[in-house]
Amino acid sequence: MAKREEGYYREVWQVGVGRGRMFGDFFLHISHGPLGFTHIHAAPWPPVDVIETEEGFVVRAEIAGMRPNEMEVTFEEGMLVIRGKREVEAPPGARFHQVEISHGRFERRIPIPGEVDVEGIKARYREGFLVVELPRPARKEREVTVEVE
Repeated sequence: MAKREEGYYREVWQVGVGRGRMFGDFFLHISHGPLGFTHIHAAPWPPVDVIETEEGFVVRAEIAGMRPNEMEVTFEEGMLVIRGKREVEAPPGARFHQVEISHGRFERRIPIPGEVDVEGIKARYREGFLVVELPRPARKEREVTVEVE
């Protein structure tokens, strides 16, 4: 019976990988715990808020327990990409009895629903939140003379 279940999960995994983006980022939200076992996050991690303002967009990601040099923020093809690795913090020889905090490598791709001035993107990390400001491009207003016939 265990062999049959193992084959079932392998088939589900292969279908998910084969279908690519059909399931969204579901298969990206799998990480390896400190004991080597795999668990699936119930929701994309890290959780984010995407806020639109008059000036542009603000993305807030909840990433506690990290340092700025442990994460990478890029903007690629209309997506803000946050990558990093959160290390397990435990004394040598410690045994885990329960693991709920996500550890290991992660990547989150957040679509930004508008134009962005990529040269003006700024990020800061404070009190467990990564805040990325993505300004809109400057508007180029110009005067156009229309010929009247």
